[in-house]
Amino acid sequence: MSEPARSPKSRIVLRPEVTREQVEDAALDLDWLFLQNWPRGEDRPYEDVWVDRDERTWIHYVEDHLVEARYLVVKGADVPAVESEARELLAAYRPEDALRAWDSATTADERVEAVHLLALTADPEDRSGSVAKLRAAASDDVTAVRRALVLVTTYVGWPELRQLLEDMTSNDPVEAVRQEARLALDGLGYQDSLER
Repeated sequence: MSEPARSPKSRIVLRPEVTREQVEDAALDLDWLFLQNWPRGEDRPYEDVWVDRDERTWIHYVEDHLVEARYLVVKGADVPAVESEARELLAAYRPEDALRAWDSATTADERVEAVHLLALTADPEDRSGSVAKLRAAASDDVTAVRRALVLVTTYVGWPELRQLLEDMTSNDPVEAVRQEARLALDGLGYQDSLER
């Protein structure tokens, strides 16, 4: 049983009150078969992997310290069904929650968190609202907010955000951010070459 390299996928960002134990309980309730665990490393988040009862869809639970989020990545043949079942049992963010988080953010930390949510929860069919907010993040006065944008672009790789990174490589006022944007673009280019 091997996980498909290229298949439909979805990300479900869990709300802070959802515990690892609740995710494990949901997996039991939904008859997911546990496959593997990777403990957290310096550059690697904690991760558990299950496969659904039909062994056609894989579910990755990730505690991602880089973006300070916990989420499920669902990929395989039955993504919509598995995602719907998981959302019934686990409290999760929706794209509109991320848009509201950006609009209501009053501190730099709240804007950083909103940047993470905007990218991680965006609707793949219509991410225009998220992209518009992330464009604003690219010119935020706070360096940490712009750095958050660079990081999440490596997660999602959207062409619209890559263009923002291109601009940041030349125009960001902080050399470290310009360098991070260049490295992110290089990494995304390398990833593209592996997927061809």
